[in-house]
Amino acid sequence: MNTPKRRAAKFQKGNVILRSKIFYIRFYRNGKRVTEVLRLANREPLRCDKTFKTTTSKTVLQIAADHMKPINEATEHAQLNQHGVKVEDFFTSVYVPWTQANLRATTAMAYKKVWELYLAKHMTNRTLDEYRTHDASAVLTSLAKRGLGHAVIGHVRALGCGIFQHAVNLGNLDLNPWRGVKCLAKIKDRQGTHAYTKEE
Repeated sequence: MNTPKRRAAKFQKGNVILRSKIFYIRFYRNGKRVTEVLRLANREPLRCDKTFKTTTSKTVLQIAADHMKPINEATEHAQLNQHGVKVEDFFTSVYVPWTQANLRATTAMAYKKVWELYLAKHMTNRTLDEYRTHDASAVLTSLAKRGLGHAVIGHVRALGCGIFQHAVNLGNLDLNPWRGVKCLAKIKDRQGTHAYTKEE
């Protein structure tokens, strides 16, 4: 089944201009060109002086970059709200950065390892809006049939649920397909918690 390709969000640097000794920035919002005043941290307009000399001064360009950051982030977020977002793209560009910023480094690394070993192949070309609970059940059942234990399957279930719950929280989905998912094969009792080795 062919899934729609997501166009990459266009990153904008903006065009800095100087009018009447005040710096402005031009960029596109929803296809229309807009011009906004560049401002200092205290919200005062950025004026041309000894510190901020020209439109190419490093200090001016940094303020311009700070101004454009939330605009670019909003564009990316709006694009992710569209249908056809691949799970692998969402995991890489949204979920992984979130784990790195909000969770312990060891936890973020463990999630990436679980993804690479047990979910990456399963999620290939699947989209957030098309994914269903039976898809999640199928991957857990497959792992159980391979002889993997409660520890591994628990980690996979936790990561799958976490990814899709994050998508729900961001407004990409209404429901989490991993909520209440069941493994339809008997899970072997195994000692230890070695969840990240292919040998299992």
